[in-house]
Amino acid sequence: MATITRQATGSLEATQAVTGHKDQKLVQHYAALDMSLNKNALEKVSEFLALPN
Repeated sequence: MATITRQATGSLEATQAVTGHKDQKLVQHYAALDMSLNKNALEKVSEFLALPN
């Protein structure tokens, strides 16, 4: 459930709320993202930083 929630929302906070884990490290452990999602997130950040201010 943690991985599905993180994939759907992209949010560790939302994942923590859904799973009820109190420790962020536990949430990160159970909500692992595959490398393609990590790459996608990095591309979005790069695009955001490249936008004119």
